[in-house]
Amino acid sequence: MRLKPHPALGAFPVTPPLPDLMEYRTILEPEHDACDWWAGAPSVAQGPDGTVWLACRMREADSPRGERGYAIWILRSSDAYTFERVHTTTREQVGTVASERPALVVGRLTRRPKLYLCRARQARFSCEEAQFVEVG
Repeated sequence: MRLKPHPALGAFPVTPPLPDLMEYRTILEPEHDACDWWAGAPSVAQGPDGTVWLACRMREADSPRGERGYAIWILRSSDAYTFERVHTTTREQVGTVASERPALVVGRLTRRPKLYLCRARQARFSCEEAQFVEVG
């Protein structure tokens, strides 16, 4: 999605064409090809230079339910098809039992991506104050 400048509002999204749902590409695989391992809950943002940023929750199968989100990966792409991992935030780094749904935005002032995390504690899914790590 390209952004068009607006004199009063700044950049605003332009509706992209609808994709052909019969054709797709897998962007990110889980670290293990096994039951209950997955990469998902994505959040995508586009930087002012056209760089596409993707945040994904990485989930493992070995921990108890409610504690399986072990990391949030940040990936970068110049073409929205080929991504490279540029940052990892683990549940241990943010002091939580599980990493939950990430949200990725590009800061208006910094023009750099920011990652907001929902933290789970003691197998509860309620979110606390968002924590962010500036990447890029």
